[in-house]
Amino acid sequence: MATASKVRDNLRALLRRQRLTYKEVAQRLGLSEATLKRLLSGHTALTLQRVDELCQALGVTPAEVLREATVGVEVPRAVLSWEQEAALAKDTELFGVFSGLLKGLTFQDGSLSGPEAERVDLLLNQLVRLGLARFTPNGPQVLAERRYQWLSGGPLAKRYGPALRADFLDAPFNGPGESSHFLSLVLSERSKKVALLMEKRFIQNLNRLSREDLLADPEVVGTLTVFTALRPWTPTMFRA
Repeated sequence: MATASKVRDNLRALLRRQRLTYKEVAQRLGLSEATLKRLLSGHTALTLQRVDELCQALGVTPAEVLREATVGVEVPRAVLSWEQEAALAKDTELFGVFSGLLKGLTFQDGSLSGPEAERVDLLLNQLVRLGLARFTPNGPQVLAERRYQWLSGGPLAKRYGPALRADFLDAPFNGPGESSHFLSLVLSERSKKVALLMEKRFIQNLNRLSREDLLADPEVVGTLTVFTALRPWTPTMFRA
């Protein structure tokens, strides 16, 4: 059975892996830095509710942290390291193979041959060296969650973010399973803060739904892409 100290060890390791400071995580949780340090050092009891809140702040599920604490093996990551993102941002082909693994491809169905197959093998080995994949008897396996999140302002966001946003928004959003709303509202400063909190909770609820679906069926299919944005804004065409 997982011990509380091992759970704390794993949570601290996640902070280091994601290059997060205690201060940054404490702000996400609405706690003081000192309180967070006491929680992760064992000076304050770490309740299940606190574990769940910490996991949300770090982009992982409690099940992952508890499973790693129980068996001591590497589990899929919801957030990649800066170095891993930098490698994927530098090589579009590498990013494509990584994305294929996330979608369940093994690249071993015989559809590739010759130089193309050799190139994919090289890329797979590079992903293994980066700690993003491993070879198993059933083929290469990705070591990142299917719902992994890009680092805010990180290499992937800088390299692919603008093009992907433009591609995503270039649609009428009137098909099955699609929806869009463009609103310009008059709100007080207090209401703006409430709106930002509502957006944050909306995203947290969607993440929770995704975690529950993947825990119930790790092979579930059906990606839903969501883009939310709130800011005071005057269109460039009207600023003059």
